[in-house]
Amino acid sequence: MPAQLAALLQNETEVWASLQDDPSTADDCKDPSFVDALNRFRSDSRMVRAICALLDRSKARGGSLRPRPGLAARRAVAQQIFAHLPGVMGEIIRNKDWAATPLGPPETWPHTLLTSIEICLCSSFPMALHWSRELFIFYNDGYIPLFGARHPTGLGLSSKENWAEIYDIIGPAFLKVFDTGEPTYSQDEHLAMTRHGFTEETYFTWSFGLIRMDDGSPGGILNPAIETTSRVLSGRRLNLLQELASKVSTTQTVAEACESTAELFKTNHHDIPFGMIYLLEGKGRRGVYNLQLNGVHGLTRGHDAAPEAIEVTMQTHNGWSSGSSGSEGSASSASSGTRSGSGSGSSGSGSGASDSDQPVRSSRGRVPGLASLTTNTCSSVWPVHEVLMKKQGVEIEDLLTKFGGLPSGPWEEPPQLAAALPIATSSSSEHDEILGVLILGVNSHLLFDADYKVFFELLARQLATTIVTARSYEHERKRAEALAQVDHAKTQFFSNVSHELRTPLTLILGPIEDCLADPEHVLSSEHRAQLSVVSRNAQRLLKLVNSLLDFSRIEANRVQACFEPVDLPSLTADLASMFRATVEKAGLKLTVDAPPLARDVFVDKGMYEKIVFNLLSNAFKFTLHGSITVSVRHITNGDSKSDVVELAVADSGVGIPDDELGRVFERFHRVEGAQGRSYEGTGIGLALTLELVKLHGGTISVTSREGMGTTFTVQLPMGFAHLPPELVSLKKSKEEPLRLGAGTASAFVHEAQRWTPQTSEGDERDNTTTPDSPDDELSRILVADDNADMRQYLVDLFKQHKQYQIIVVCDGLQALQAALSRPPHLILSDVMMPHMDGFSLIQNLRKHPSTMHIPVVLLSARAGDEAKVEGLQAGADDYLAKPFSAKELLARVRTHLELGRMRQQLERQVLDRTRELQQSERKFRLLSELSPVGICQTDEQGMLIYANDRLLEMLDMTLVEALGSGWTCAMHRDDASVVQQWMHQTRAKGSFSKEVKFVRPDGSIVYTLLQTKPFAAESGNQFVAALVDITERKTLERERLEAMQQAEAEQRKRAQDAEQHQRQQELFVDTICHEIRNPLNGIVNNADLLTTGLLQLQNIIAEKKPDMQADINKQISLHQEAIDSIVVCAKHQQVITNDVLYLSKLESGLVQLNIVPFRPRSSVEGVIRMFDAEMAAKGIQVKTEFPDNDEPLWVRSDPNRLSQIMINLVSNAIKFTSNSAEKRITVSMTALPDPPSVSGERILTLQFSVQDTGIGMSDQDQTLLFQRFSQATRSTHQYGGSGLGLFISKDLVELMGGSIYAQSKLGEGAKFVFTIKAEQTTPVESESAPSAAHLLHASVASGSAPSNTSLGDSAGSKSKRILIVEDNVVNQKVLRRHLENAGYQCTVAENGQVAVTLLSGEESPPRYHFDFVFMDMEMPVMGGVKATRLIREREVRLGISPIPVVGLSGNARQTHITEAMDAGMNQFIIKPYQKDDMLQVIQRLTAGMAPTKEEAEDPPYDSH
Repeated sequence: MPAQLAALLQNETEVWASLQDDPSTADDCKDPSFVDALNRFRSDSRMVRAICALLDRSKARGGSLRPRPGLAARRAVAQQIFAHLPGVMGEIIRNKDWAATPLGPPETWPHTLLTSIEICLCSSFPMALHWSRELFIFYNDGYIPLFGARHPTGLGLSSKENWAEIYDIIGPAFLKVFDTGEPTYSQDEHLAMTRHGFTEETYFTWSFGLIRMDDGSPGGILNPAIETTSRVLSGRRLNLLQELASKVSTTQTVAEACESTAELFKTNHHDIPFGMIYLLEGKGRRGVYNLQLNGVHGLTRGHDAAPEAIEVTMQTHNGWSSGSSGSEGSASSASSGTRSGSGSGSSGSGSGASDSDQPVRSSRGRVPGLASLTTNTCSSVWPVHEVLMKKQGVEIEDLLTKFGGLPSGPWEEPPQLAAALPIATSSSSEHDEILGVLILGVNSHLLFDADYKVFFELLARQLATTIVTARSYEHERKRAEALAQVDHAKTQFFSNVSHELRTPLTLILGPIEDCLADPEHVLSSEHRAQLSVVSRNAQRLLKLVNSLLDFSRIEANRVQACFEPVDLPSLTADLASMFRATVEKAGLKLTVDAPPLARDVFVDKGMYEKIVFNLLSNAFKFTLHGSITVSVRHITNGDSKSDVVELAVADSGVGIPDDELGRVFERFHRVEGAQGRSYEGTGIGLALTLELVKLHGGTISVTSREGMGTTFTVQLPMGFAHLPPELVSLKKSKEEPLRLGAGTASAFVHEAQRWTPQTSEGDERDNTTTPDSPDDELSRILVADDNADMRQYLVDLFKQHKQYQIIVVCDGLQALQAALSRPPHLILSDVMMPHMDGFSLIQNLRKHPSTMHIPVVLLSARAGDEAKVEGLQAGADDYLAKPFSAKELLARVRTHLELGRMRQQLERQVLDRTRELQQSERKFRLLSELSPVGICQTDEQGMLIYANDRLLEMLDMTLVEALGSGWTCAMHRDDASVVQQWMHQTRAKGSFSKEVKFVRPDGSIVYTLLQTKPFAAESGNQFVAALVDITERKTLERERLEAMQQAEAEQRKRAQDAEQHQRQQELFVDTICHEIRNPLNGIVNNADLLTTGLLQLQNIIAEKKPDMQADINKQISLHQEAIDSIVVCAKHQQVITNDVLYLSKLESGLVQLNIVPFRPRSSVEGVIRMFDAEMAAKGIQVKTEFPDNDEPLWVRSDPNRLSQIMINLVSNAIKFTSNSAEKRITVSMTALPDPPSVSGERILTLQFSVQDTGIGMSDQDQTLLFQRFSQATRSTHQYGGSGLGLFISKDLVELMGGSIYAQSKLGEGAKFVFTIKAEQTTPVESESAPSAAHLLHASVASGSAPSNTSLGDSAGSKSKRILIVEDNVVNQKVLRRHLENAGYQCTVAENGQVAVTLLSGEESPPRYHFDFVFMDMEMPVMGGVKATRLIREREVRLGISPIPVVGLSGNARQTHITEAMDAGMNQFIIKPYQKDDMLQVIQRLTAGMAPTKEEAEDPPYDSH
């Protein structure tokens, strides 16, 4: 109370009001602090004396005076509390006009409110105060990021208004606290806030606590809160990455990996509303790549946003340089549709950063952070070409406009932003292999910040790793298959073919044919039948050998062909007729449609016979029912050169599968499982047919539908122009009738006849042979072979023994049916048979109890241990390779019959016992399937019953320790509920799989993959579990992630070092150029002063001492020559400095084109006019050649760059032509139109040439022309130069889309030719001419000085004052002398600070008045840029007219020029400057003429 009274004494009026209402007490008056306060004011205020008197009277009366705090008192208290409020919010609260708010001025606030505000703002924890039931809000600095865009306008407003979008959630909590006084708490609660102009997904942990007034009534609510959005988002994203690493990384095919990844995206559809995985499927035609959709989430295949394939056209030039998607053109270079770059940006969503640190949204759900790029939205659904070119992520905006509504996941608002990321083998290397593109939708309720981008990048990297692993599996599998195919082909080839077979075959066939045809020797029917079998099979073998030898001759190009005119329809009909009897005997219909042709066809008869017979034989072999049609017809396309004759052989057979159509003409290839009349064949017939057709210059194709038939079509060109002339015979040979016994026909027809039943007199007449003995005493033998001769041979062999009954069938299917109907005692079967081969026959026999024990002996032409092992592994009891011994076969048959009987007896005994062990066998079979991993068996409660050694070793436990619940106790606490999970899921789905961690006794953690299956036992349901140790894989994944992060950090460090190195290099070049140009400026301008002084001296002597004029003039001439030499050397040094600086800009990538409309002819003529005076002085003639066209040519390009190139070439020509006998320079220009572009632009190729009659160049000189710092050989050093002019010209030409080259011979001059690309345009009113900067460079490059026109002493120059701001004493003096000689008054300031001081003063007009300022850029104390900025600020402040300021500097980099112009300079001049240029600038600027754009922004050529 005394302290309050002391404060009240500061306002006398309020004190009086308090004393009148409530007199003070005597005890209060005794308080020392109160008495001290009275004493301090006693001598200064009569009001205080009155207070003391009243207090004394009150003390005498024993009364109690209690002053009422008035407005001023409360205001003082509020101000005292406000003064100590910390931070940004403290400043805002102090400065806010509270009287204009519903809360009123602070002096009216309750003391509880003031104290609560102080508590809130003094806390570093995010906290808000909601006052009264209107919930007026106060908050501290930590709460600012949570408040978002409402800060600071929401301060003091009602929370009902500030949090309107979530008030339905937090409002009841407010009311509950006010009504009950009980605090509330919520953790990670989802609140859909609108803090940044969009509905944002946020999560908060917060609490409400009641603040009571002094009287105990509710006053407000204190609200500590922390945003947990970042933690919640990171948790669910990490879960998805872990699922991808554990479930998808084990896939073994790319398709499976992509589908599994897309399926897992569904588990986090909050962050990934939709997604597509596109993989590169290989390169098609030149520059065209196909991206195939391999996985999709959230969309259906075929949706506008999820096409099945995207075609990408890329043009490569030193890497990806341009690209387009789809089929409607390439991408443009500037649009707002996409943004590309790597994942970097602001802090994650929901971080506690200040509002200024938050990402700025440029579109719903995205933040700028990636360099802006553009795509033509009509060219592709997605800008995948940018991803492939830049190998960086691309953001795609405005999805709602492009696709309408897209899947939004759990949100109501569809996404408007997506990201396309490269699926690359690593993070960011120029040599990475791009596997495809991953397109992911972005949550419309989140900012697409750095954390979001990193999440997407990690998804892309994980997917890339999985795809690479899957492709490795696929590659190894395909490689193994390819090697197997090659080995199989070689084995077949070398097993069945030999050139040496023809001789023994000839010796076999000759005697046999003689015996069969000799009428003097009568053979028995049995012997004749046997010899016929030998003859037929020898003919078949000879046919095979001939085919193989035909192949070898074709490959060796040793085919002896004779192409002669043939009546092809007649020949074809005759050839087909050879098969008619065989075809019709098989129940098929043969149709020949061969109408006569207008002219003969040139073919080789022998080859054509093989073509027709191979096709007919193939059709007959694979046609079991229906018909075969042979047709020949003439096909014309209106062009005699494309007339062909077509041979077609169509059948209604079994057809060819679609996946086999592409391989039917491969050598030795046979369609597996094809059902035909026989399985015999080598797979070379159609391959040979293809080669024979090619020799005729024709083509062969096949069409087929499985189960419907096949058509082979051969097309042969008419005439003989396509045939080798030496093999063509125009004479038609004598036609002889075909005979069945004739060579080729006989082999094909006889082979086909063996595929039909009862084909000859010696074949089997019945499929069963039955001796006279009773059936019970005979051993039944079932013979299955598709070769009729082999079947008959086996029948005859066993017929000699009376104890066998033979049953004969043609293929494996018939054998199975016969065995099932009446089981034989033994089966003799071929391996290769139609319908069902020998291996399939064994498998089917073993499935039936009645046939599973029948002995099977395989007979096959496949010899060798591998074939024998394969047959025995297939289940055969024995395996005999053809040819075999009859005695050996009979012996083996007898043995297997005996073993078969014994086996049947044993099998009956074992069968009963087998049934008892079946249940036990099933249980342990499951265990064996999961071995060698850790295996265990548990009961329904998860109690361990059995565990193998691997599991115990994995857990480092004994069996006793693991039994029961011991093994589950070793599970990590994170996996404590795994047992219940697997029981529930196994019962529901039949299996369970999850990664589980176990803790060993030593504390180490073992990562395992747990898989379980149910098992039904007599004691109840049980589980079989397998555990795979994946600890090493987890460790490798962690190490790989750490290595990847370390590599990224190292790469960023290298990039920063490279950038720092470049900045240092630029600074070094700038410093060197500045330090060279300053003395050059002094040299050139002092030389000019010397020249002026000598001329003045000469005039004085001529006037004063005419008798000495001749001697003096001679001496002056000698001195002038020395001065001229100094000027030439200085300007030569200037050219070198300019070239070096320009080279630095080229290497830094800072050179850009300024595209404007202009006339190229005007630019060329302007350059030539620059050199008119010099060429006239040196006697050089110049000739120009331009296109003859009445209409002037206008283009869009950079005229300054074109002039710069021409200046270099023309000055070069002048330099090397000066001493030639014939001095002539020819400059020409031509324009050639390019092909029309897709965008409709009219692009021209402009070609320029500069030809001289100078000294020329040798071949060695020409190789060095365009290299930097190259001056060819020593013979050209006398002409000087930096060696950079042609190098810079070459870079400029290439920058403008063209090329440059030179043609020259030593002593015959040189010709330089270059081209540029330009867009043709319409004429404009004013054209761009070369800038003054380039004119200056032309004078420097050629060694001539600008004209010395006197611009001084003009009217009014003596009245103008010029301020020279220059720290270099030499440059001060020389510029001052030049200007004073011209009649100007000059003042010198040695730095910017002195200049500002001279111009300072607030009076108007100022103390020192100047009409012009020359301002050096680099000076001590204060530089020119800062000084100019201060001068301009002063002019604005005083409202006076600006003084022209021209910058002077030896630095010519564009950044320096831009900085100077931005500071307010009117123009920028590069040292060394010319006197006349300076005087022109003064006259123009003081006369109020603004500099041209080129003069202001385009200083001398090195700055470009």
